[in-house]
Formats: sequence, structure tokens, C-alpha cells
Amino acid sequence: MSPDDLARALAQLGRASIPYFDRYNPDRPLMLECFRPHGYDPDKPVVIVQHGASRNGAEYCEAWIPAAEQHGLLIVAITFSKEAWPDAVTYNNGHVLDEDGSLRPRECWSQGIPGRVFALLREGSITRRDKTYLWGHSRAQFYIERGRAEAAKLGVPCRWSRVVVPGVAHEGMRMSASAGDYWFGARS
Repeated sequence: MSPDDLARALAQLGRASIPYFDRYNPDRPLMLECFRPHGYDPDKPVVIVQHGASRNGAEYCEAWIPAAEQHGLLIVAITFSKEAWPDAVTYNNGHVLDEDGSLRPRECWSQGIPGRVFALLREGSITRRDKTYLWGHSRAQFYIERGRAEAAKLGVPCRWSRVVVPGVAHEGMRMSASAGDYWFGARS
């Protein structure tokens, strides 16, 4: 997907489900579940939402809509389907190992996907911000924390303004619904 393709897909207001193929994992499709509210402009925050074990990115996107509308946020929930990313090796642990158990090249690890999606948003002029917010839930905690640790080891610049990874599975949707107010409250 080119930055222009993503910009065209996000040109309309409201919900969009955008198929995405990561260049390092082209045989494992993803879905970008997005919401662009009326008040969004490229200087407003972007929130990347990472689902847990239920693989329900669309539901998390929906849960963020009230905050997006209130604060002018662009929501991008990256969905790793169970069909393409079937287990802990490929999703939770970041697809660090190949099917034969050998170590994959670091650039192929799936923890880089949120950063690559954010880079496309910047290259497509969908955002002018240098950093995004990352909200993860449940199994995403392992995914995000491992990705952050590896980025620090490699000296990769952090592109996250704030990271939250609540681990309580049954609280995820309620937490999603209130996270926007917590993060952006009076600062909108």
C-alpha cells in the first residue's frame, strides 16, 4: 500500500475497513479498522489501537468513536486475523520466529507494523504529527512491550506519545471507551 492509497482510503469521514499488506509479511493480510471524525485534521492526534486475543479490531475502533468525535482523533485499529496470524508465535510474540523455529530478520518482526502504518499516515499527509498514541489490550501487552524493548535495543526512535496496555481482559472495551477522555480531556 502506498501513502497515497492510504490517504485516498481515509479521505472520507466515518468508518473505513482498509485491507493492508505489510511489506515484510505480504502473505499475512491485516485489516486497518479506521474512524475519521468531522473534526479531524492532520495536526490532531492519531491513536493506533491494538486488540487482544479476540482479534476484534473493529469492535475496538467502534469503542473509540465517541472519544474520536469529541477530540478530533483519527483511530486506526490494526487487526491481525486468526487465519493469517494464528497463534502466539505469529501475533503475541511478534512473529520473531519462522515456521521452522529459526530467528527471522528483525525488520520482518510484526512489532514494526504499527510504526510502518504510522509512517504511511505521515507520508500520505494524513498526519503531520511526529508521534502517535498507542493503546493496546490483553495479549497486545506482550506484543507492544516486546516491540518497545526491541526498538530500544536497536536505537530505533520511539514514535509513541503515550502507550497504555491494560492487561485486564474483561475491562478492555470499557477502558477503550474512556481512554480518550483520560488522555485528551481538556487538551482537545
